[in-house]
Amino acid sequence: MKVGSEAYAWLNGAAMEVNEVFNYCNETSYKAATRTDLKRKWLSGFDLCSLTAGPSPYFDKIGADTIQSVCTHYAQKRNAAKRLKLRWRARRR
Repeated sequence: MKVGSEAYAWLNGAAMEVNEVFNYCNETSYKAATRTDLKRKWLSGFDLCSLTAGPSPYFDKIGADTIQSVCTHYAQKRNAAKRLKLRWRARRR
């Protein structure tokens, strides 16, 4: 299947929104894991999904199912890498 050139703008917009969700998950889980008090927590996919509940009306291209999928995949990849923060979607110049 080939993607038509008229879909490029929509796909780029959807990719930017997915990156925003990924960056939010990355920042939130890092802050929760490096707290200075005794309430440090390693956030799971369920925790991240509950924190991102409700923002789907603010995104034009992606829905709640995509947001939850990004959160669960982020948590799985972070657990597999055993790191506090992931850099897989960082912009490299």
